Amino acid sequence: MTLTITKPLLRKIAGRRATDKRLTELADAMNRHFPEYGITTVLRASHFFGQMIVESGGFTVFRENMNYSATRLLQVFPRHFTTAQARAYAGKPKKIASYVYGNRGGNGAEQSGDGYRYRGAGIIHLTFKANYRKFGQAVGVDLVANPEKAAQSDIAVRVALAFWKDLNLNHYADADEVDDVTRRINGGYNGLQERIKQTMRVRRILLNGVPAQGPGPHAAMLRRKTKGPAVEALQSRLKELGYPVGAIDGDFGSKTEKAVKHFQRMHGLTPDGIVGPATNAKLANVEISGRDDPSPIRETPKGPAVFPRQRDVPQFYGARGQNQRRIRLPFKMRLAWDLSKSVSRVPMHEKCADSAERIFKRIHEHYGDDEIKRLGIDLLGGTLNVRRIRGGAGWSMHSWGIAIDFDPAHNQLRWGRDRARFAQPEYEQFWKFWEEEGWLSLGRSRNFDWMHVQAARL
Repeated sequence: MTLTITKPLLRKIAGRRATDKRLTELADAMNRHFPEYGITTVLRASHFFGQMIVESGGFTVFRENMNYSATRLLQVFPRHFTTAQARAYAGKPKKIASYVYGNRGGNGAEQSGDGYRYRGAGIIHLTFKANYRKFGQAVGVDLVANPEKAAQSDIAVRVALAFWKDLNLNHYADADEVDDVTRRINGGYNGLQERIKQTMRVRRILLNGVPAQGPGPHAAMLRRKTKGPAVEALQSRLKELGYPVGAIDGDFGSKTEKAVKHFQRMHGLTPDGIVGPATNAKLANVEISGRDDPSPIRETPKGPAVFPRQRDVPQFYGARGQNQRRIRLPFKMRLAWDLSKSVSRVPMHEKCADSAERIFKRIHEHYGDDEIKRLGIDLLGGTLNVRRIRGGAGWSMHSWGIAIDFDPAHNQLRWGRDRARFAQPEYEQFWKFWEEEGWLSLGRSRNFDWMHVQAARL
């Protein structure tokens, strides 16, 4: 599949502030270099643009400014400045960059000026002397001797693509994982929600009017061997709803057909694998606050609490982030991302708070403090967190305070029972306590995300 990036298209993607000259240069560079780096599908391009828009301020900031007030320095670089230092450095961009980026990434000390010389540049905001050297060599330009060239349009695109390739980001774009792409670009999840928003927005633009959330009722009929952007939209929508489609590549193959048939059976449609008006309309209108249940591994356990299906969560629990109560834990839990901090209370929605308190009490009585710590049950990965599903458009169950994550480092999202810690036999009773109250483990139901338990059925 060939993507052609025109200046009008890039204007829609970038917004109003970028100059015509800059967009013309960027579009020309992208058309010449995208194929070489495999940016050949709507999915990959939407991830690439979604990240670059955030990094470069919509293709307007090609050299990091670093001109901060004292107040802003304390907000952006709290570990680098005391109040007195912030006042001394405020309004002095060269001094700020040389200090903040000094003695890092191949840069010399503050006095060398390397921090300012090799500050963020281009559409990826390449930073640090070592990266200027590495990616300059990758594109055949001496950026160490000529750092200002990193801001030139053609070189900025080539460097960004070399950076993208070096981190194998097409792989994560193909999986539609905005969080993984984000973490590999900036080392954390800075601006994740904006990156998700921009990635989805760009996808809508690139699909030329086909909504990013899936085909609409007036979309063309799709079937086996169909190819193109409309199929990518279909595959993205099915994936959001929990149907395994394989690669999101715009090619309607056997996996996509199987997923369509599953969807059709789930929604009372004729399971012919053909996406016509009825299937398109259903795809466009199904809520994505949760996911459908196309192929469960086991039945949802029945318990005394009757929790809603994911699609009915908004009606049952109400507004996201509201109606919370802090429950008392019978044992201390440590924050998985900062083991020096512990908590004795966590927020939960009032409709499942009593149930959660009972379960935690039973876990404590069964395992005891030492075993709880040995097994990592005391490692809290998260409770209430109003956010989108990672890499998707729907809302996470955490948004209502009805989900809990345990020990995320040893139960990573895509790990199955062959790798996940909480899939081992010694956690059997732990899961039974939750299931007896009607909670659901995604690990035991779907064999992924073993860290997670929620007060909602699939």
